[in-house]
Amino acid sequence: MVGLIGPPNLSYYAASKHAVEGYFKSLRFELNQFNINVSVIEPGWFNTNLGSNAHSATGSKIADYDLYRKKVDLVTQKGIDEAESPKAVVNAIVNVIATKKPPFSHPVAKMAGMILFLQHYLPSVFENAIFKSIASGKKL
Repeated sequence: MVGLIGPPNLSYYAASKHAVEGYFKSLRFELNQFNINVSVIEPGWFNTNLGSNAHSATGSKIADYDLYRKKVDLVTQKGIDEAESPKAVVNAIVNVIATKKPPFSHPVAKMAGMILFLQHYLPSVFENAIFKSIASGKKL
């Protein structure tokens, strides 16, 4: 989902996910001639140990971002704390494999449909919700 919505303080990660999305969109067209379907599973917050192996950036941080960074980190931690079991992602993968002509995009997250709807059809409402979430320290 990060590649679809571009959340704050994750620009580097969102960029990599946008790249993955674009790569698989192109691959989908290239492989269609061979009757090979390409689908992307786009998970939101899920309770895994992925972050435990991550390394934080080294070097100095820009002090001007400290307050904002703390607010975003608080909201991010709430998302991690409330993350679901990855079972929904596993189920989505199994469903894609079992479907003869699966759709390309498979967002898997709490409220994924609502989030993507707001972003696409009411972008200012979506962005204001993110700004308010960060300002209040409360998760969307």
